[in-house]
Amino acid sequence: MKPNEPNLVSVDRHQSRILTVQALCHVDAQGGRLDVPLVELAREAEAKSSTLAYARTLCEHYALAADDVDGRLGRHLDDRKLGRVDAVSRNVLRVAVIELLQGKIPPKVALNEAIELAREFADDDTARFVNGVLDPLYRDLKESV
Repeated sequence: MKPNEPNLVSVDRHQSRILTVQALCHVDAQGGRLDVPLVELAREAEAKSSTLAYARTLCEHYALAADDVDGRLGRHLDDRKLGRVDAVSRNVLRVAVIELLQGKIPPKVALNEAIELAREFADDDTARFVNGVLDPLYRDLKESV
């Protein structure tokens, strides 16, 4: 484990993902840097520092690899453009792709968490959409390794 990476055992990763999706949605809507809304959201949620640290890691990874993450998603959206996908779905998908690319948690966990987040933030149709995008994306990722 690198010095500034959170110990994943003590992290509420589900809450970290929620914070990350919320911060990404905030930046999509209002612009700016990810760290500002992330810290405020974590404070409001009374998140543990380890939970904030994992959310920060996800946000930093997205900031560094946004073109790659969005490009991968764009290739699996059929006729849609990523910018036309609703903000919740788009950012749930981004978090899942980040976790798949990082390879620090089992892929099945990343996929299932994305589906659950879509259900929590939206509905079953959104969860099916997220699953429909991530399933072939994950298969492509597996084949390219």
